[in-house]
Amino acid sequence: MREAGIRVDHLDTHHHLGFLPVVGRSVEAIARRHGIGAIRSEIETPTLSWVTDPRRGLKAGVLTGLNWLTRRQLGARRHSAQSWGYVESGRLDEVRVLEIIGRLGPGTHELICHPGEEQSPGYDHMGELTTLTSGKVRRALGQREVSLCRWGDLF
Repeated sequence: MREAGIRVDHLDTHHHLGFLPVVGRSVEAIARRHGIGAIRSEIETPTLSWVTDPRRGLKAGVLTGLNWLTRRQLGARRHSAQSWGYVESGRLDEVRVLEIIGRLGPGTHELICHPGEEQSPGYDHMGELTTLTSGKVRRALGQREVSLCRWGDLF
């Protein structure tokens, strides 16, 4: 990628594998070796919805526990933005995005989503695109004075 002139600003793993401590340490070693400044490694904090939706809560709880173990072992390259939508990634709807916007505190946040026009198994890219461009979501972002940016703009 670098030979093609693309700047790599962070590393991420597919389907949260980086939350496994051994994988997280390997990803950090690769980032250090290649001078990559960040690794996605933060997840949202527990909410009441984890109890009311046990399937979502179990998945989020397991990811949070693995993330905690891994973050304890990572150095300075770990990502410090609060990430939202890990459990629903690829299936974020307007209600969930509005809930996330309502919970944003000060600082940097990341919404894990895959908007687009193509479809792939397990991901509703068009649905997420429609959600993210809806009038309700745009108004909520404006009311909260949220500034949108790309990952590379942060580092």
